[in-house]
Amino acid sequence: MIYLDHNATTPVLPEARDAMLPYLEDEWGNPSSSYRFGSYLKSRVEAAREQVADLIGAKTPRELAFTSGGTERNGHATQRLANTSNLTFHGIESEALLLLLDQAGICASSGSACLADSPDPSHVIAAMKPGKAARQCVRFSLGEASAANDNRHAVTHLAQVVATLCG
Repeated sequence: MIYLDHNATTPVLPEARDAMLPYLEDEWGNPSSSYRFGSYLKSRVEAAREQVADLIGAKTPRELAFTSGGTERNGHATQRLANTSNLTFHGIESEALLLLLDQAGICASSGSACLADSPDPSHVIAAMKPGKAARQCVRFSLGEASAANDNRHAVTHLAQVVATLCG
């Protein structure tokens, strides 16, 4: 399987899992609460925010919003993701293309993971691609585990699928 839908979900790196483990097992709670333990947790969230800001070169840690999932930030300005390509295939319905890619073991998406089972495009895709184009685009998102050979294979197979669907 070639997984190119990392914006929906991605495997957790061992280093990230190890760093999060205390907060998943023993030190979990509400960092927005007013009790002492909540204040302690908030200090840990802020320390993590500073680490991530330093890692990605953010101007200030306050630029970062930590959420439990992508849908929590709907309606807020977000940065374009460098690991993502959203391609439009004029005249080809994205669901037909995704079905053939899936049969070849290639996982991609037509848009928002939270609307994957809906026939309608997400509001984000509809804003980016008005009209029919919203139903003719496919999103490929790479992750840490994406391998160059797998990506080349996916692109080669994508070209074959597009040629088949175009007749």
